[in-house]
Amino acid sequence: MLKFIILFSFLVSICIGQELSFEIKDANPNTKVSLFQYDEFKWNIVDSAFGIIPKIKISKYPLGVYAFKIDQSNLNEIILSPKEKNISLIGKLQNFKNGDYEILNSQENFLLDKVIGIFLKTNYLLDSVKSQMQKIVNLDPKFNEKTKQLADMRKIIRIDANKKLNEIIETQKTSFVSQNIAPVFLFPIQENNYNWSIQYDSYTSFSFFEYFSNYPNSSNITNTPFFELKLNEFLNQFYFKDIYWQKKQIDIVMKKFNDNNVFYYLAEFFLKKDATLALEYLENQYANTCGLTSNSLNLLQKSKALKIGNILPNLKISNDKNEIIEINNLFSNSQYSVLIFWSSICNHCKNEIPKWNDLIEKSLTKKYKWISISMDNEVQNWKKGIEKWHKNALHFSDLKGIESFLVKDLNIQFTPTIVIVDEKGKIIVKNPKLDQLKSLLD
Repeated sequence: MLKFIILFSFLVSICIGQELSFEIKDANPNTKVSLFQYDEFKWNIVDSAFGIIPKIKISKYPLGVYAFKIDQSNLNEIILSPKEKNISLIGKLQNFKNGDYEILNSQENFLLDKVIGIFLKTNYLLDSVKSQMQKIVNLDPKFNEKTKQLADMRKIIRIDANKKLNEIIETQKTSFVSQNIAPVFLFPIQENNYNWSIQYDSYTSFSFFEYFSNYPNSSNITNTPFFELKLNEFLNQFYFKDIYWQKKQIDIVMKKFNDNNVFYYLAEFFLKKDATLALEYLENQYANTCGLTSNSLNLLQKSKALKIGNILPNLKISNDKNEIIEINNLFSNSQYSVLIFWSSICNHCKNEIPKWNDLIEKSLTKKYKWISISMDNEVQNWKKGIEKWHKNALHFSDLKGIESFLVKDLNIQFTPTIVIVDEKGKIIVKNPKLDQLKSLLD
């Protein structure tokens, strides 16, 4: 019985002691602190507290990356660990908003600051060398010699950074930061064993294939905002519209990190790029091997909403007379229906409207319908915009802008987006160029 009481008291003391307190020197009773947890590449609010010294019980939260914000400040990342009890954050309100505050009683957050500091300093040095490279002209007789010296310097900078990061990884083996965040910031190293002109041409290829070579394979690594930052950098830096390179990008990432978090991010990235073939490849090659969650499955479904050959999802939306109309019911008595998703503030749309009007005029004797669906959120802008359209165009909008179901369910990523359907609502063409549109409707 005595052992039980001692054990119970110990557990209670741990739970009571596990607090995240904010000593905000100029706070007031209405000062609000919100706590967010990072999961599936997004932040979800999980707790909040008010007061001069707001405190949040953290005993119920698992080890991982979190973030807080005070009132309307930006998010500030923080590591919460069951092993660390009374974590205190100290500073003035403006310091917190600027990310300049002191953290006490947390080795994990001390290491996080150290890792990020190494990364930022290294990037500063690399950028400095890069600026020197850009000043060397190609006609300089010592071009190869000078650029190779600078390339060697960049290599030394990377090696030095990796030495510091690896020291943290090797000496802090039980730390979440050292094992799951520090590896994300390791730099790829390339041997400079030939002249710079060859070296320069091959560096992109090297970086592409070796980008994640230093990373251990762990879901703890992939489910952090720091990995998201590096993954986003990789995808944008090496993105090509060619499906061959899109497949290479997918393979490099998924063969290294075959989990739902990475699958979801890749799907979201290529969805925003409207890269249909890349999405199909991602689904066909990896969907059955990485335990997809409902969020990933929903994202895949969304990617097929405007796929050629599919039936257009039913669109129930208000017209310019404030009547709720099921647009799909308009298709049955038309050979083709041309749906144009546009916005009155889209300059490209404004330039295209006269060309669309010409096509509408030329197709008056044919069984075509021209359906204008606006992405506006201001009724005045919408009504003023449709005055420039041909009188035979049909106009619709839910006036919700980027919050519209058109964005969320149909993946309308840009305006104008053009979709042509047949009388059954089957998608025939998506985003044809003007000449293609003319030839199809002739």
